[in-house]
Parts: sequence; C-alpha cells; structure tokens
Amino acid sequence: MLDATYAGNNQYQWFRDGVALPGQTNPTYTVTQEGFYEVEIQLENNTCDIKGSITIEYDDVIAAQNTTLIQCEENNSGVAVFNLFDATEAIVNGNTALQVSAFFNSLSNAQNNVAPIPNPTAFTNTEPNQRVYARVLSPSGCFAVARVTLNTTTNFLPPLEVAGCSLSTTTAFANFDLAATSLEIQTIYGSNLNVSYHLSLEDALQGQAQLPLNFTNTLPQMQTLFARLTNAGNCFGILPIYLTVIPSPQFSGAATATYCLNTFPEPLTLDSGVVGDADAFSFLWSTGATTPTIQVTAPGEYSVTVSFVQSLNGINYTCSSSRTLTVIGSELPELSYELTGNYGNQTLIITATGSGNYLYALNNENGPYQESNVFENLPGGIYTVYVLDTNGCGISSIKVFVLGFPNYFTPNNDGVNDHWTLRGVNLKDSLIQSVVIFDRYGKILHWLDFNTFGWDGTYRGRPLPSSDYWFKATLKDGSIYRGHFTLKR
Repeated sequence: MLDATYAGNNQYQWFRDGVALPGQTNPTYTVTQEGFYEVEIQLENNTCDIKGSITIEYDDVIAAQNTTLIQCEENNSGVAVFNLFDATEAIVNGNTALQVSAFFNSLSNAQNNVAPIPNPTAFTNTEPNQRVYARVLSPSGCFAVARVTLNTTTNFLPPLEVAGCSLSTTTAFANFDLAATSLEIQTIYGSNLNVSYHLSLEDALQGQAQLPLNFTNTLPQMQTLFARLTNAGNCFGILPIYLTVIPSPQFSGAATATYCLNTFPEPLTLDSGVVGDADAFSFLWSTGATTPTIQVTAPGEYSVTVSFVQSLNGINYTCSSSRTLTVIGSELPELSYELTGNYGNQTLIITATGSGNYLYALNNENGPYQESNVFENLPGGIYTVYVLDTNGCGISSIKVFVLGFPNYFTPNNDGVNDHWTLRGVNLKDSLIQSVVIFDRYGKILHWLDFNTFGWDGTYRGRPLPSSDYWFKATLKDGSIYRGHFTLKR
C-alpha cells in the first residue's frame, strides 16, 4: 500500500505510468501491479499542489528450500557440532544470487530478523532432529525463511591402507598423494562425494583443520588420518586412513671419484653406495649393468637406479632411488721447468702438463707442498721438484739444475774473473749437453769446453770488446736455461 496522507482537507489523485487512475482519490493506494506511480495533492487552501512518485517492481518469489543437514558424530547421541552454513547449497538449490544471511532458533525470529544464532559455524544442537531457520535474501532485499533439520550419523567406514615411498633423505617420512586416495574412495562410495583429510577424529567430525592433498606424514613410519566424506554439505561418513611408509633405498659415500688416466686400461670400480645388504636391492646403471658395482675406464657421469620391493597386505610396493656418480679424470703430469734471474737469486718455474690439480714441493717428497709452481731465491745446485696430484693419482718428480753465472767478467789476465763459466753444477756431469755463447745478434761465439776454466772473452783468438753477451745452456732432459752477462775490459 502506498500512503501519501498530508495534513488537512486535501484532494488526491493517483496516476500509473502517467495515466490517472479513475476513482483513486484517497490518500492511500493499494498496488496490484508494477509501474511508475505518481500522486498529486491539492491543498485545501489552493495555495499550491504537491506531487510525489515511486517506481514499483515485483521480485520473483524466493525459492528457499527446506532441508536436512547431517553431521557425523561418534556416540549416536543425536547431538553434534554443526556448521549451519553447510546447508547453504541445499537451501538456495543452486541459485547463486541468493544469500543465507543468518540462522535462528525460531521461525518468528527469522521472519523478524531478531536474535540470530551467534555461532552458526560451530553450533551444537540441544536435541536430536532439532530445527533451525535460515533467513535467505535476494539481491533486491526480499527475504524468505527455510527450515533446516539437524540430524546426525555414526557412519564409520572400513579403514583404507595407503602406502608411500619414503623421501630420498630418510626412511621414516614420505609424500602422500591424497588426491589419488580421494579418487579411490570415490570409486568405492560414489563420485559425488567430497573428501577432506584431518589429523584427528575430532577435526574430521567437525570438518575443521583440513590437510593439504600433498601430505607428508608427521609421525615416523606409520600414521592414521581421518577422511571426512560429505555430499552437498551433509556428512556421509568418516573413514580412517592408515599411512605406511615404504623405505626407499638410501645412499652414502662420496658421489665423485677419480680415474687416473695414466693407469689406463686398468678399471676403476664404482659402487652404488646403497645402504644395507646389496642382495636386498635391484640395480640398473646407465651403462645397462644390473650389478651393485661397475667398472669404468673413462671419466664421465654414471647414474644408477636402485629399487626395493616390500609387500604390504599382500600387495608388492616398489620404491626406487637414483643417484649420479661423477668420475673425474686426472693423471700424473709431464714436467718441465724454466729458470730466470741472476746467480744466487734465481727463480724456478715448474710447468706441469696434465688434467689433474697439482701441488709442488722442493727436495722432499713428503712436503711441505704449496699451490704455487714458483720457487724463488734459489742458490745454484741440483734440486728435485715433486708434483703431487691432489686427486690421488700419485707424485711425479723432476731434477732441476739451477745454473749460476757471474753477471760480468774481466778477461785482463790479472787472475781475477778472467774466465766466464756456469756455476752450481759440474759441467762435466753427463746431464749437461751443451753451453753456447752468442752476441746480441745471435751469432755463436763460443761453445764451452767442459774441460777448461771457461770462456776467455775471445773469438777465434781475438779479444772481443766490452759489451753484453748471451748464453743458452741445454740439459739432456730437454730443459733450457738462458741468460746474459757483461764483458768488461
């Protein structure tokens, strides 16, 4: 009813959609159909007219459905904790435009929207088959009331065994794919069921603290979960899930090994490193071998998959683990050396050619070893340099002749520094092949005679002038030493 009552002895006229409604001259008007309604009020003193308008639209009747909400409980008492909003799907019957705003203990409270239930998501009924009332709203603000009857069930279903292979780092814990378990449950009890998983029976009964579908057990080896099966918000039943961890093969030991190339074709034995009795496992190597160990003669990566079979309730479960073993190539080095600097303060540089990682020691095979291949401030003499392969392929050695020589000589026949020769070694030693002296242009001036005192500064019997001269000493091991000196007159 529309009411346009205004104080005084006034005259009224109602209109719908711009057309005067015959006989509708009262202050009130009862609407019987949609439309745009106006009213004109002529005041009794004829001083002015008052107009008002309103648009009336009809909304569809809200089709709220009475329903029964079923909750699981343990004691068959008819009393349980309900999430009343679990009934929403059945109440609105698929109409997503409708909204359940609140629940009430009586029909009149729901109709008048007073005293709503304060804890609708955790409501404990006070008697079996208790009724509560849902207030349902439409987008236009209209409402309807649906009755919800609260029932309980003690449908505890037979337990389900679920096995999972343990993680690669432990035999006590595994990742369980509970989504696959849900499919198995739906195959047994119905594809229309929703399945959630919970750590405790209480959580399952109340439908709270739902676990992720990718679940890692929190207790070692075995654990019991509880699956809650629901259909349209109603609890269908509770199903215990017995989780069992099947141990996957575990590995120990280094994942790298060294093959000494200088030992080829002697093989290197690679062990899978599986923990436990090898006879309890099966093996498949990247080489195709099916043995616990393989023999290799080349660097590279070799992978192995180790499998373990365990029977649980008559079902065989196979768990596998894989690892990759890296074989590093190394070898004893080929050695050579170079000497620089002046006699008494010379620097030795060792060149180690090979695929290994090397450390260097002087005159002692037991060290100490150093990372640097350079030895400085060496006096003349014969040295042995030891080169250690850190990958375990052994020690190589080389003899080094540190040749000293004067920086200058004065061939003036005064008996002092009249000859130039190498020092630090016995020139007659069979390891010295030759010593040659030449000028700055590379012209050979003299070959040292190991049976004399050295070079007297002459060329073909004639004294050479004061200048710088060069020499090259060649040892029979192929090493070459170069230097220069000054002839002073």
